[in-house]
Order: sequence, then structure tokens, then C-alpha cells
Amino acid sequence: MGPRDRAAGGPVTPASDDPAELRVVDPPEDVPGAACIEDLFTIAPQRFRCFVAYGRYGALLLGTRPWETKQRAAAQFALLANSGER
Repeated sequence: MGPRDRAAGGPVTPASDDPAELRVVDPPEDVPGAACIEDLFTIAPQRFRCFVAYGRYGALLLGTRPWETKQRAAAQFALLANSGER
């Protein structure tokens, strides 16, 4: 992994930190660097969002309920981590 890749692999954060729009939700356990939010002004299918990253890859998972979104995030992280790529 080159220096540019390492620099890009920092923590993922939401674009807005306005508490009137977003509420931080606990991320899934055992997923380093994951961040989850509830968007209070978004329609149901995208209300909960979790961001995960592994190496130079990242993923955004959407859901209607926090538990299902966190479950999807943990599964996506496992796929990234076990893909053999870094």
C-alpha cells in the first residue's frame, strides 16, 4: 500500500454534524473505525447509515432500523477484511 492509500484510509465521518439533522448511533461491535448515524430528515429506507472502511476500500450501508444497518455493516466489513486485498 502506497503513502497515498494510507493517507486516504482515515476515519469516515458524516458530511453534516448538525444535531438537528443527525443523531449518532453506536457502531457495530468489532468493526474498527465504523460510524453510524440516524438521519432525522430522510425517508425510511435510508434513515440509518453506517460507514465502514478497510484498507483503501469503504462502504456505505443503509437501512430502516438501526440493528439491521449495523448487521449489514458488520457483514460488509467481514467481506472486505477477508477478501485478501488491503
